[in-house]
Amino acid sequence: MIGPAEIFTLFLVTLGPLKILGPFVQRTHDFDYSQVRKVALWAFVIATIAAVAGSALGRVLAANWHISSASLTIAAGIIFLLVALKQLLDQSAGDAFLRGEFSTD
Repeated sequence: MIGPAEIFTLFLVTLGPLKILGPFVQRTHDFDYSQVRKVALWAFVIATIAAVAGSALGRVLAANWHISSASLTIAAGIIFLLVALKQLLDQSAGDAFLRGEFSTD
């Protein structure tokens, strides 16, 4: 069983909340502090409800469709691998573009 620290780390790595900060700041730059805080709180509440509901629905579906936790672990590992490879390849393509080795044609 994984604990809260591991769950937080997984969310931080997979969801990339740092990528969301830029758009949040752009959309709320005209707001005062209390409005920004209210928007952030509502976003947190909605995201938490969605995560809990998705988790509950996922448990029910996995039980109804007789999906083992081992197969879910393998699937999650494959997904993490693909996400990491995509980030690595995107980074490498960006470096090639900066060196002039990448053609947009």
